[in-house]
Amino acid sequence: NAHNGDISPHGGFKPCNKDGTSTSRGSSPELWFIDRDSDWGWGLYNGGFGHMASYQSKKSSSSDPHGMKELSFEVTMQWDGGSYTIYKWKVADDEFTAYEGKNSGCNAGDSYAFTPRLWAYNSGSTFYMKDLVISQSDDPPLPAQNSIGTSSVGASQSSIGVPSVGASSKILFHHQAGHI
Repeated sequence: NAHNGDISPHGGFKPCNKDGTSTSRGSSPELWFIDRDSDWGWGLYNGGFGHMASYQSKKSSSSDPHGMKELSFEVTMQWDGGSYTIYKWKVADDEFTAYEGKNSGCNAGDSYAFTPRLWAYNSGSTFYMKDLVISQSDDPPLPAQNSIGTSSVGASQSSIGVPSVGASSKILFHHQAGHI
């Protein structure tokens, strides 16, 4: 149940790593989902992102995981040599433009700096990932999304010619006590 305000399901994707090889949640920046009345939905937390919850109105939209839906998750991050920022973030058919340009706080000197991670808040939440695709702007373009919903992110480049890195996947949500 992603509508009962009990925090779970809660977890998400860490596009970069400030925590080395730690297995704890740590302080790496998060693109997360939370079921909590004060900040329900897809938002940002930790790292340089701070805490942002700009899309609480998306209940019952295509990005709402209620009902154990498999959701396509696409994020394009941009590295400009000094900062790693969100260029574009989309879950299912919902684009989260308010988060564009937000700095992750990761830097090239961090151990395992550009190693992405998936996390879940506690035993009440389980997040799955499948079909992970990672590309960078000098990679050949990837095929477009096919008819069964496999997601992919093609190479992209900002208007000022700064390389971007794209990652896409399907994220599945599972609540330990049963399906959402």
